[in-house]
This record gives sequence, structure tokens and C-alpha cells, in this order.
Amino acid sequence: MYVVDDIVPAKSVPKSRWAENAHTRRVPGDGDIVVRAKPGVSGRLRRCIPIGELRDRVYRVRNDLLDVWGGLDIKTATFTAACGCLPSMTPQILPLVLAQKPELVAENNPA
Repeated sequence: MYVVDDIVPAKSVPKSRWAENAHTRRVPGDGDIVVRAKPGVSGRLRRCIPIGELRDRVYRVRNDLLDVWGGLDIKTATFTAACGCLPSMTPQILPLVLAQKPELVAENNPA
């Protein structure tokens, strides 16, 4: 779960912070951006919160979530299915996620 704290052009990131993001581990391009998460409320989930289901032989966002979210256009739905995440957390979806009592993992590769 990623709560956005800051979005900056990658070229504006000082060299001392380049190791923090894949877009700055190489020389950043003009269109590259860095999206930083808000600490304490962002992290990997300890368990999956299912948002998709197999329909018509394709993994798609669940219909009940589409209804709450207000639907998706085909480009957004394709992106969602491909990455396994919602492009944005709307006020209607956030309570459904929080009702699952998500437990965040802040560290990389915990034992």
C-alpha cells in the first residue's frame, strides 16, 4: 500500500539520495519522476487483499469494487490487471481496504 507523500522530477533529486529509487540509480531522463511514500502508512502488505478475479479467462478487477469505485475505462482496467494494483485509492475504496485491517511490512525481505 503506497500513500503518496511527494512527487518530484528525478533530475531534481540530489546525488546523495540517488540510491533511494530505481529511477535515480542511473542518470535520470527528462521524463523520469520519483514518487515517495508517506512513512508509517505505506509498505508491503503482510497478506494479499484480493482486488481481482478470473473472468472470461482474464484476471480483472472484482465487479463489487468496480461498482464502488465507479467503474474503470479499458486502458485503466488493463493497467490494473497487469500490475495488480489500483491506479489511485479513491475515498470510496479506502474504507474497504482499511476494513481488511492491512498489516504493513516496512522492511525489505523480512525473515
